[in-house]
Amino acid sequence: MERNSEYHSYNIINGFIILERSKENLYRGYDHMKAHFRGNLKFLATETDSLKFQIFDPEDTIIEKMAELKSFVDFSRLPPSHILYDTSIKNKLGSWKLTELNIYQFISLKSKIFSYVCVCDKCFNTFDPKCKFCAYYNRGKIGATGYPKSAAMNLNHQHYNKVLQEKYSEFKLNESRSQFRFNSLDTRRYFVDREKSFALGHYKTL
Repeated sequence: MERNSEYHSYNIINGFIILERSKENLYRGYDHMKAHFRGNLKFLATETDSLKFQIFDPEDTIIEKMAELKSFVDFSRLPPSHILYDTSIKNKLGSWKLTELNIYQFISLKSKIFSYVCVCDKCFNTFDPKCKFCAYYNRGKIGATGYPKSAAMNLNHQHYNKVLQEKYSEFKLNESRSQFRFNSLDTRRYFVDREKSFALGHYKTL
């Protein structure tokens, strides 16, 4: 007898709808930020549920501009002493959450392979040899999707920086008996130069 049905332990249609609506919300958030900061916003990278921007502040009004977003962005992840700290829309469904504010260097080698370094929350410097917390912050917060966690733990921001600066540079990450090559080769992008790229199939690559 031919099988004409299939059983899933989860609702696949609801899962699909949630993912599509999350993407719609992602685009809406991007449009909102772009309109709010106008020409002073540079898009850096994205994931399924996050956006990373560089904000230019020639008029030194970044705090005022960010404060205007309190009905749209959840600032509850900031330190309570921060001027923008606010819990009025904490964990509100559909709102955006600011997770990092003082990033001073961001490196994206390819899709979901990125690293960034924040200003030290203790001494407020990029690096102070007298501060015992700066070494932790300068290690960077990394994204290494596709690599085993045990291998990715050996990576830090300096590895990303070296791969970015030295063309074709790569590292071999040892994981028990296996080796994983860490490099910037992205077979899903067409690179115009070191900073500008298009997805394969984009009309400008044809």
